[in-house]
Amino acid sequence: MTLREVARETGLSPATVSRVLRDSGPVSAKTRNLVLSTVERLGYRPNSLAQGLRTGRSTAVALVVSDIEQGWHASLTKHLQVSLEEIGIDLILMNLGHELRRLDMVVERVQAMRLRGVILAASDRIPPKQVKRVVGNLDKEVLIASIGQRLDRYGIPSFVHSDTEAAEAAVEYLLQKGCSPVAFCSRIRTSTMGKERFQGYLNAIERAGLAIDENLVWDYSDTSFFRQAAGYKMLNDALDRGVKFKSVLAGSDEIALGAMAAVLDRGLRIPDDIAIIGFGGLDWGVSVRPRLTTLTSDLAGLSESVREFFLQQKNGAGGKPQMLTVFRRELALRASA
Repeated sequence: MTLREVARETGLSPATVSRVLRDSGPVSAKTRNLVLSTVERLGYRPNSLAQGLRTGRSTAVALVVSDIEQGWHASLTKHLQVSLEEIGIDLILMNLGHELRRLDMVVERVQAMRLRGVILAASDRIPPKQVKRVVGNLDKEVLIASIGQRLDRYGIPSFVHSDTEAAEAAVEYLLQKGCSPVAFCSRIRTSTMGKERFQGYLNAIERAGLAIDENLVWDYSDTSFFRQAAGYKMLNDALDRGVKFKSVLAGSDEIALGAMAAVLDRGLRIPDDIAIIGFGGLDWGVSVRPRLTTLTSDLAGLSESVREFFLQQKNGAGGKPQMLTVFRRELALRASA
């Protein structure tokens, strides 16, 4: 189905149909209703990329993720796609594969495809120079937002979760349950979210009057393994070294899953011998055994806020957009802790 076929069906010119669909230029109410009813009846959908070639700017937005295989990014993509489709914005997924050098290539593609905006959902810490380069290389008409990583200091509206506070709450819960010592397993040096979660771990340990034991902090930066493999390896390595601990706060649900597998493979019990808490609230957490205790994500609320940001800018509502929006994580208690 093409625009010309809609025009032929209505008896109007392609230019008139286009004005109605783009909501630009004067048309009568009768004409508008005729076009819209015909579009609905025929199931016509405008091609946003083709529109971009004709009008100079597409309605599509690029979602840039660090790891396309990560469960959290998959859930985020699903929620964002639904929310943005409601306002006529298509989502194009672009994967960095934990290689930040690819971000400059992504910017080039966004420019070449004349996309309407970019949503950075990179968990890897983007150096300040590269952030400034990204902003500087994008046309001023391209909207940019960040999810998960605070980039509001560079004028980029950021939508984040309260990771530090969530980690504090999780560690305090484990300490109150007598599951001490508490270990922390995540990417810290190269991940902005991992760093914030680790800060929450430190805050809770220090608030309890306990000393920080470096043997209980497992920071993995080896790019040969991620997600479940990282949790499995880190926990096994700690047990092989004879590290004593009663619980683990993992930097993601997938890391927690790998850690759980390692505990069970060693003939230990969860949570009796080692309690485990994840981060993210992925759907499958209720299906593993024991069911995974986790810190949830408000992906529905986050996606709605991102949609409102693009809607306001699309409609030219005026005024500076809110630079920082923070969403709360809740501790979902299940069998693993």
